[in-house]
Amino acid sequence: MKKKKIYLFFILVLMYAGLKAQPVMIYAENFDGSLSSLTRSPLNRWVLDSSFKSSSPHAMKGIIPSHVGDSVELITDWIDARLYSHLLFTFKHICKVSENDLVTIEYHIDKLGQTWKPIPTSSYGGSLAHYKGQRFSQKSYSEWKADDSLAQPASSWWKTETFDLSAEAGWERVRFKFKIKRGNILGTQFAYGWLIDDIQLYGANSQIRLPLVQFLSPLISDTVYSTGPYVVNAKVATRTTAPIIHPILRP
Repeated sequence: MKKKKIYLFFILVLMYAGLKAQPVMIYAENFDGSLSSLTRSPLNRWVLDSSFKSSSPHAMKGIIPSHVGDSVELITDWIDARLYSHLLFTFKHICKVSENDLVTIEYHIDKLGQTWKPIPTSSYGGSLAHYKGQRFSQKSYSEWKADDSLAQPASSWWKTETFDLSAEAGWERVRFKFKIKRGNILGTQFAYGWLIDDIQLYGANSQIRLPLVQFLSPLISDTVYSTGPYVVNAKVATRTTAPIIHPILRP
């Protein structure tokens, strides 16, 4: 009987460890509700945009400063990640901003003496060509038309960025800053700006690797004017030992 109890104890420990290893979304912001947890500086340079959004009805748009050297900043509230050793930070964006202006993402640890720091390239989950010099611009992706600074964005331009911040912010309270600093080239302030949507932070106590999702044709995009039903075809592949369960689609 004693051996059975010990065996059962180890099974429960393994089950608990397995559950703890699953990533947990500890922060999410899609700009569709209250904005009270965000600091916008100045307030009138970060505006809701309903023309181009990753998830309806809004994205946040950062407007490029008019004056050389000025900055606009969007800062999240403090996020409590003290229970997690591994962190994965993701967001979607369209950066229609000249490479002569400085577009950065910074993080700040809630500890005495800590200051804002740019998220390093070593944490970036994509090609470093997209996050060259710890910054984004309209040159990051060919779809963003760097040769036409006045081009209007399209819904197909949205890109998802991921950063593994385990080394930088694991076991900590952390906040994030999205920043545009105006350079000294005339006319760059007339570009559309920086669109941001669906900011998320995941925490876990083992390496986080989100599943890969690939949508298959025929694709339904943009606005539809009937109730459907619509068939959504996609391939989903796990990148860990965890299985893919049957997905639930939500509007």
